Parts: sequence; C-alpha cells; structure tokens
Amino acid sequence: MSFATLPRCIVPLVAAGLAVAGAVQDADSVETQLAALPHTVVVGPEQIRAGRVNGRDLDRNRAVFFETAIAGLKTHAVRLNSAMTYPMHYNVQFSIPFPKAIQKGELYFVSFYMRTVEARTESGEAQTFFRIQKNKPDWDRLAAKNAWGGSEWTRYFFSDHAPTDLDAGDVEMVFSLGFYTQTFEIAGLSVRKMADSQAWLPTMKIGWEGMESDAPWRRQAQRDIDRHRKGDLDVLVTNAKGEPLPNATLRVAMLQSDFMWGTATHAETLLNTDNTHYHQTLKELFNTVTLGNDLKWGNWERDPDRALKALEWLRENGLRARGHCLIWPSWRKTRTVNRPQLQKASPVELNAALLAHIADEAGRVGDLVEHWDV
Repeated sequence: MSFATLPRCIVPLVAAGLAVAGAVQDADSVETQLAALPHTVVVGPEQIRAGRVNGRDLDRNRAVFFETAIAGLKTHAVRLNSAMTYPMHYNVQFSIPFPKAIQKGELYFVSFYMRTVEARTESGEAQTFFRIQKNKPDWDRLAAKNAWGGSEWTRYFFSDHAPTDLDAGDVEMVFSLGFYTQTFEIAGLSVRKMADSQAWLPTMKIGWEGMESDAPWRRQAQRDIDRHRKGDLDVLVTNAKGEPLPNATLRVAMLQSDFMWGTATHAETLLNTDNTHYHQTLKELFNTVTLGNDLKWGNWERDPDRALKALEWLRENGLRARGHCLIWPSWRKTRTVNRPQLQKASPVELNAALLAHIADEAGRVGDLVEHWDV
C-alpha cells in the first residue's frame, strides 16, 4: 500500500549512515526517493497485527489493534500502554515477528508513525525504543531508534546495516513500553531491504518551530546579545617606550573560548592510539568533553583507572571535562555492582552508600573535571 504524505520535517541525505552536509530536502519527497531505489518490502503495515505485549503485568499492559487514516490513507495501527514506570524500559514491550532471515551487511530502511494518547511525563510525550533484534541472547540488533510522540502523528524513518547473520524465526521487531506510565499509538510500520547496500537513503532530522534562520525570536535575541553580552573596549597601542602609536594596525585573535563547546565520547575511544583522526577532529571542534558512561557508578566501580586515564588525556590535550554522573536522581536508573544488596538496604544504609560513593569518586577525580552532574 502507499503511505500517507509525511508531516513536514527536514530530511538530509545519508550514505551508509553518514549525513551529507548541505543535502537537505522536504520530507514529502521521501517516498519518491525510495521508489527510485530497488528494494523489497519485508514488513508491511499489516504485520503489526502479529505483535504481542510481553513482560510484566500483562493484565494491565495491553495492545489494541485498529485501523486509522493518516493524510487520508488507511493503515494498520496499535494502541499500547504501560501501566507504570518500570525499572527497565524492556520490562514491558511489544514484539512483532520478523518474517525473514537477515544477512550481515544488508541495508534496511525502517519507517513508522507514532503519537501520544497520554503520558505522565514533564513534556506530555510518550517514549519508546524500537529495534530489530535477535529474540534470544545475545540479543544482536540493528535499526535501533528512540522515539518520542506528540499528540499528532509523527513519522520516524531511519536505516541501518545488519551487523550479523540472523536466522528466520530468531528475529523480532520490538517497541519498549516501560519508560513511563503512558499510552501511545504506532501505525504504518514498514521495513524495506535495499538491493544496494550502499544506497543513499533519506534519514530524519527533527525540526522545530522557530528554527528558521529568519525566525522573529532571533532578531530579539541578537538585540539582547548586543545589549547584555557586548561592551566597548578601549585599546591603547604603545611602542617599547610606552609612547602611543597613532594609526597602528591592530589584530585581535581569541585564544580560548570561555563558552563550553562540548560533546560526549568514551574513555575507550580517547585511549585508543589508532584514533588519531578522531582525536584531531575532537580538538578542532570542541573545548569540553563529557565521558558518556565511564564515570557512572557501576562503570566507575568496575574500572576507575580507565576513566581517570581518559580524564588525564583530556587535560593533556587542552580539553575541559564535565563529570557525568555521580548518582542518578532515582533508583530506577542507578547501576551499581552491589545493586541487589542496596535494593534491600534501609534508607540510612542507602544514604551512607550514596555519600561514600560520592566521596570516593569525586575525591579521586578531583579537579580533572570542572563540573559534575549529580
């Protein structure tokens, strides 16, 4: 079946997952692009009806199938809910059998629509995590994508190469439900296998109202910058005797930005001496780095020396560091080596463990980081 006209968004072209600078187009042309590329539709919208909710509290977490119309075109859909916020997003999930075997290196294009019915979140948006994966350990996966849905249908589309061979019957498509207490709908699911594994495919870049270069808010922001963040500077140029030099030519160059231009990376990437091009690009584009996972409680317990070496590498290469993170704001996201024991601890014991961890990590890291997420 043909798909509905897409909601308007920005779509840069990509080759093998890499964005091409300047190649931007309107999302309405996505289907036209795909039609011009040889491919096989492996999963159509009707396949969603083969899905089932699995995990916890199946008496409260359900799937309701229905048909809907998006931009005037009918398609199959499902309403999914999570009755509570679970410790892990995959404690409740919606799984759909994948009908074909997958071979390593194959290129797949995935597309679906999502919208929120209700969500107990600050933004009011529901969240899911989609992936195509092996349905048993070690859960090899491809085409993984986090998605958040507003009250209107939003189309998500992305592509990925299969990292390994997966036998027919061992593959599933999964939507995680357990992030929050929430209800959302999925429609128009489609998976296409491209004949050319190096095909240039559209990918999704979320837009937002006001992102235009001539948006009205930018003019006021520029006026505020001129008023509050700029000032006059008087410069006196003298010779070696301290005498003023009239009509001197003066050049000013910024040696270092006080603003933290940052990105996230991993200790393993920084400490790999083969990553010379990555290291050079990192230093050219940024002045601040956050270690994505190495300073989190559990990873710190397992290998603090690796994290410390990465922070020392950043300092030696003139990069500032932001620490992420000493503790999470809730038990749900807390990962520690002794989590089972702490889960049984009294509030006093848990508080003591938290303070001991903070003292240990913050004390050993010291001034290798400028700021901490706590």
